[in-house]
Amino acid sequence: MTFEGGARTLGEVANPEDELVTHPETPDPLGFLSHDLTGIPGTESTPIAPISTGQPVDQAPAVSSVGSFPTRRELRLQREAQERKAQEREVREHAAREGATQEQETREGGAQEGAAQEQETRQRASAAASAARESLDAIPEVPVAPVAVVVETVAEPEALAPRAARRAGIEATRGSARPPKQPRIRAAADSARHRTARQRITATATMALVGGIFASLTLPAYASPGQGARAALAVDTATQRLDVRAAAAAPAAARDGYGATSFTDLRAAYAAQIRQANGKNYLISAARALGDDYPWYDQLTDNQGGGLSPLRYNYRECVDFVAWRLNIDAGTTTAPFRWDWSTLTPGGGNARNWPAAWRAKGWATGGAPQVGGVAAFPSGNHVAYVSAVYPDGTVMLEEYNWNTDHMYGQRIVPASTVPLFLAPPPR
Repeated sequence: MTFEGGARTLGEVANPEDELVTHPETPDPLGFLSHDLTGIPGTESTPIAPISTGQPVDQAPAVSSVGSFPTRRELRLQREAQERKAQEREVREHAAREGATQEQETREGGAQEGAAQEQETRQRASAAASAARESLDAIPEVPVAPVAVVVETVAEPEALAPRAARRAGIEATRGSARPPKQPRIRAAADSARHRTARQRITATATMALVGGIFASLTLPAYASPGQGARAALAVDTATQRLDVRAAAAAPAAARDGYGATSFTDLRAAYAAQIRQANGKNYLISAARALGDDYPWYDQLTDNQGGGLSPLRYNYRECVDFVAWRLNIDAGTTTAPFRWDWSTLTPGGGNARNWPAAWRAKGWATGGAPQVGGVAAFPSGNHVAYVSAVYPDGTVMLEEYNWNTDHMYGQRIVPASTVPLFLAPPPR
């Protein structure tokens, strides 16, 4: 029996995997499992029926004179080939159906779109015709004065007089009874005379018609007043004058409103943004929890474009914080403040000027710290508020702008490390 992949017989094995598995314990009296069919009657000449594969007759495997069994691998390959062919056929049929459906949808969509465009075109044409009719109806009718047509009678030139009349006069003088002959140019003369009069009448009527057309185009400009205007039209025999009353004053021109951001507005917006950032940083520092009571913690510093505080020192500087604490000790937390630049250090606003200002006022200075006093660091241009003095010789200092960016801080240091202490001002 012949299959795809080559001829096989019961005695041949192309691949060890294709061998039929034989179990040693399985009895095989007829030799089927060992491929030994000799001695069985009818096996030498009786062909084995081919296995049905569903293929056409001309593609079915041929039957050889020597019987053989297909292996499981050959059967699997045949089955997979049939499945692939079935899948390919199904894919082709599905693609054909999808293509037909898309083509039908495309034709229907194109027909609908064409009908919609045609309907829209008809509606636009109808709207344009209606607008044209309304515009024609809105044109006022202007009466045109009748035009008198004057036809002058022109004497006929002597050259055009009938020659027969002159001959008739001559014949009458001669006493001849012969009738006058009709001149050949009489018809031509009459035609020329009638044509000349007709041309003059036509020219006059044309001029009158053109004048009426110009009158109909220009008069509506004077006959139709503007919106809300009242006009009095006075027509004189010699000139035409247009009088506009005072009530017909032109309305004020309407202008679109617009606004421009000034420098002051920009500066205010910038300051608000900086204050918001300063307040956020202050909350992160937890200065309130530590005991800070400085009210202007979010104001702009000098390097941020800020100004002077109500104490007349720069915001969030060490001198402004110490001046605020001295005012709290004096019992003034609102304006007018007991202590500010003018009453504390009128000679200068820097921290290095504070010892000289204390001496100028006669206030005590030295190395003994006092609660409510000031710790001065002249070389560092810094001052701090002394909030506590401990028995071990250390002091607690509260301050602004020391090793921070204009923020509140606390530290406990030995009193001996402070260069100079300033006594609290008198209350």
